[in-house]
Amino acid sequence: RLPRPAPGGVPDLAAVAAALRAREAVAADACRRLRDDAARVAGELAAMARETLGGDLDGDPVACLEEASAAAVAAASRAEGDLDAARRRKATRDALVADAERAAREAETLDLLGRHLRSDRFLDFVLAESMVRVCRAASTRLEGMSDGRYSLVVGTGADAGSLLVVDHQNADERRAVDTLSGGETFQASLALALALAESAGDLGAAARLEAVFVDEGFAALDAESLDLAVDALESVRADDRMVGVITHLPQLADRIPQGLEVVKGPAGSTVRRRAA
Repeated sequence: RLPRPAPGGVPDLAAVAAALRAREAVAADACRRLRDDAARVAGELAAMARETLGGDLDGDPVACLEEASAAAVAAASRAEGDLDAARRRKATRDALVADAERAAREAETLDLLGRHLRSDRFLDFVLAESMVRVCRAASTRLEGMSDGRYSLVVGTGADAGSLLVVDHQNADERRAVDTLSGGETFQASLALALALAESAGDLGAAARLEAVFVDEGFAALDAESLDLAVDALESVRADDRMVGVITHLPQLADRIPQGLEVVKGPAGSTVRRRAA
């Protein structure tokens, strides 16, 4: 502070000058401290810039730091994009690995299934099941041709794998098919042949049996059994299959719509087409 004036109103000039000099010294000291602080801050900024930029400075340290900060932000943005791309590549790789593992498991399962399908045990199972299916269809045919007396079953136990005939007029007795009479044997054989023709379609459209040929045996049938056998053949023909019958029985030939007829003559036999 400046000294107050003396009581008479005249200031003490020496005291005022001394106070001014003191204030000037304080101001000069404050300016020196500010310059020192500025120089220290500038040095710290320069050191920070050199450490950050890794070399000598070319220009204002603050501007260099701002430029370095912008470059760092851009680098961070690029790094974030690279990280996202890496994550997508990892997700794709994980999906491919999962697909490969799933394919390996499926291949292992298919290989195991293939070994089972090629085994004798499976083939025996398929044959046994096929025999049951054919026997069931033949049994239906045989019951119709025998007027409900006979049906067929696949034997079990000691008779496993063989066909047995069931006599429904004799307390459902089961016995070997070779115990049937000649006409009954023909009926059973015909029923099996027709059942096989029907069951061939179970293997697919390419395995469809388009034609069935029956060679004789009809002479062993009585009139009623003959009618039932012909009815069974007619049902096959109605299923868009060709039925061929080789016979010398006039009563059977008369029921065949068309075919070939062998005629004996003096010079030998000839074949002619027989119309309906």
